[in-house]
Amino acid sequence: MSQRISRVKHLRKFFFCLLLAVAALDAGAQTRSEIKLYQKTIAKPSVKAYDKFLKKYPSSCYAESIVFSRDSLLFESLDKTDERAVEAYVSDKRAETFADKAQDLLNFLRTSRLSSEEALAAVRQKASPDAAVCAASYRSYGVEYVVGAVLPTGGDRVEFMILRSSDGSWSEVKSFGSEHTTMMNPESSVFVDEASLCSIASASSRYFRFAYVNRGTDGKKVEYVLNLVDLENDNVFSALFYGNNLLKAGECGYRIEGQTTADISGGMVLPEQLYLNAALKENGRLIRISDEDAWTDEAIEWWLDKNPKAMSSAASLSFGVLKEECGIVRKFQKENKESSAGYSAALFDIRGYTVVCAKSGGQYILVWCEKAPQNRKKDRMLNTIYFEKGSTLCLFYYQGRTTFKYRINLSNKSIKR
Repeated sequence: MSQRISRVKHLRKFFFCLLLAVAALDAGAQTRSEIKLYQKTIAKPSVKAYDKFLKKYPSSCYAESIVFSRDSLLFESLDKTDERAVEAYVSDKRAETFADKAQDLLNFLRTSRLSSEEALAAVRQKASPDAAVCAASYRSYGVEYVVGAVLPTGGDRVEFMILRSSDGSWSEVKSFGSEHTTMMNPESSVFVDEASLCSIASASSRYFRFAYVNRGTDGKKVEYVLNLVDLENDNVFSALFYGNNLLKAGECGYRIEGQTTADISGGMVLPEQLYLNAALKENGRLIRISDEDAWTDEAIEWWLDKNPKAMSSAASLSFGVLKEECGIVRKFQKENKESSAGYSAALFDIRGYTVVCAKSGGQYILVWCEKAPQNRKKDRMLNTIYFEKGSTLCLFYYQGRTTFKYRINLSNKSIKR
């Protein structure tokens, strides 16, 4: 037992001596002058003293500790109610340790104390009574500002204004306008989402972000326009998403199935445009469709517009010539076909419609189009097509227990019931 105790004591003594040796080696790695300056620096700490040490010994084993102490001293001495002082701190390269905290503090100082209702009320005071308005507020060096967008009824421009709070009232700092972004002649436009102030990582400006929806005369076609206004340079950037309105009767807001102009833009893309394009992709109420479906929708819309009385009194039809990229053509190529007199034709449902597509001489033609039946027991249902007498295509229908036919001559485009 006594031998075991003696062995343990010997091991403890060995490890103690080893630790002393390691410590001595570590201390020996620093020069006397470095150790002396370090002791002097921590004895009388100041930003100047810390910088002096780091300048002379940037690779010192004490450098990390000195940097933290210096940055702590800088942050503690900062007037956290002074926006200019915080701005200067954020731009100081010596403030890296507390950069995130300083940026959060700066964001807080620049955040308005106004409610969204107060900001809107300020803009409405300056806008015409029948105009649509949206607004957001921000704070700069202790002063409240409101930036607003105004859509006059029937106007083709969006007007912007920046207001400043002074002695309980609002004075206009500046105003300017921009073209109303649209690809159609909208019947109405309304602001949507909540306007806000934002920043872009690769740009130093402050931006006003807002959106509006343009609606066509029939309510089927809609456009969502997302905008950024550079408040320093008065530049306006927009991205547009256009397509079909998916909202049901009584629903509010917007839900659109379609495409965005960002998909067809080329060349160099600015940071603002990249921001807008990313925001459109992240918006779950904007549902992108393929080019095939987009061409299909366009072809169907064209046919219905050109043949409004096709199912009632029309004696002739307008056929639509289809692009090969169109989804109707792609589906036609996979369907079983009826053939006669140089024509082939197929019947199928696509995108909520029942269509008849024909091919002649390498050209694809949309011959017929109607809404697909919702209730196959009650609604009219185009059940079969077949050729009779050369180029005459027969459309055979069921409606309940009743049957009837339409005959379309593919050569002269006439229709008989």
